[in-house]
Amino acid sequence: MIIQNGISEKDTVKLANFYLERQAEEYGFCYHVVDMDKMAQRLKEDEDSVLSVLSDRELGHFGDLRNPKNRLQWISGRYAVKSAIFKHKLKEQSLIDPRCLDVLKGADSAPFILQYPGLCVSITHSFPYCIGMVSKRAVGIDMERVFVPEDSLLKYFFSQREEKYLKSLGNTGEYSVQSTILWTRKEAISKLFRLGMKMDFKELDTLEDEIIYQDKSNVRILSFVCNNYCISLALPDCDEK
Repeated sequence: MIIQNGISEKDTVKLANFYLERQAEEYGFCYHVVDMDKMAQRLKEDEDSVLSVLSDRELGHFGDLRNPKNRLQWISGRYAVKSAIFKHKLKEQSLIDPRCLDVLKGADSAPFILQYPGLCVSITHSFPYCIGMVSKRAVGIDMERVFVPEDSLLKYFFSQREEKYLKSLGNTGEYSVQSTILWTRKEAISKLFRLGMKMDFKELDTLEDEIIYQDKSNVRILSFVCNNYCISLALPDCDEK
């Protein structure tokens, strides 16, 4: 795990990009980070320009959204994924019109690109940030602001070993940080396998950076912390890059 503290809030995106870019080069995914505060301002000042990246199908869905927070998260997720696939196609020396892409939500609630079913997609939101990723291999990402978990969260979602480890930290700032790291690792793995809340979180022990999920799937977990935000990546086949 990589932990960095004492960085100003304005550098959160810069540091997230620095960390993710290194992992992207090693593991072969593309990503984009969206500052949702800036996205909200853009929507206020020139909504048509922001919506110009959406397909007709996406525009219809966006028009059905009424909650301002949901609208902002949804458009930020599509913008992040389409920016990521633009980078992916650029590496292949080809360009793509984002309006020709439909970033949809499947029956398992996991996002996918209708026109590129072979590409894996993962999205995470933690206000004011949103990250979208695309990869030829399965990938999961989660980002959360550091929080103090309720006792019920520990009881029902953390393994006995994780709970014991966290309790050993006592009532300290490190307790909150490590709790959030472990939670993002679980969320990232659930996205990797497209399980959502169907995954048995309590049976999943994420204290190690390399685990075997359900006795058959090798998973590498990478975590990073800065400015009270935790980011975790879950990638398959930890022995193969």
